[in-house]
Amino acid sequence: MADPTPLDVQAGVPYSRRIRITDGKNLWANLADFEVRSQVRAGRQITSPLKADLRPFLAASFDGNDIVIDLTLTGADTRTLVGGNYDILVTDTGATDALGLRVLHGTLTIAPTTTAATDE
Repeated sequence: MADPTPLDVQAGVPYSRRIRITDGKNLWANLADFEVRSQVRAGRQITSPLKADLRPFLAASFDGNDIVIDLTLTGADTRTLVGGNYDILVTDTGATDALGLRVLHGTLTIAPTTTAATDE
């Protein structure tokens, strides 16, 4: 398993991260064959309280033989996001999950910003 990758996000500032799975098309031939999931939890265990579901902010595509996963958050998204432990998984669609990859994991930190998004 890869070393943890911290995600440091500034509250109120857009954030994006691109993840590439080299030759991922050899694992899944079509976008319909897999799903990308991600959650933020209070601790590292699956039983830890859920703090956020990051699925709405994930998009998958192919670039040649590679699978590309984009995590994209607007400034409004980062203002309401809470930190914790996260991971990003790519798995078969359906209930079996015969094939799965944990492509990124670590700590998500949300740093406050001094400048407000609106004039207050």
